[in-house]
Amino acid sequence: MKILILPDPDLFQRPSSLRAQVCETVDALRRIIRADFIDALLTQRLAEDPALHGRMVWLLMMLEQWFSQRRGTGCVLAVAPLMAEPAPSRP
Repeated sequence: MKILILPDPDLFQRPSSLRAQVCETVDALRRIIRADFIDALLTQRLAEDPALHGRMVWLLMMLEQWFSQRRGTGCVLAVAPLMAEPAPSRP
């Protein structure tokens, strides 16, 4: 059984080089995740509930790290934009 240990969510709140790295890493996902979602997550939501939204920040960081490791390796990533505007309904 594997156990995933997440960092202390308050760690993302403190001004530090880690917070700068977190913001930089998550910002790189703007190509697939709406910018307003990322902005709200980092500036508003994380302060409201660090434990809950800290998990989302951590998962997004790991996603970007995973993408970064696979760029240029011939691995094709077909990713639909996450949190995108809903498609218009069909008549």
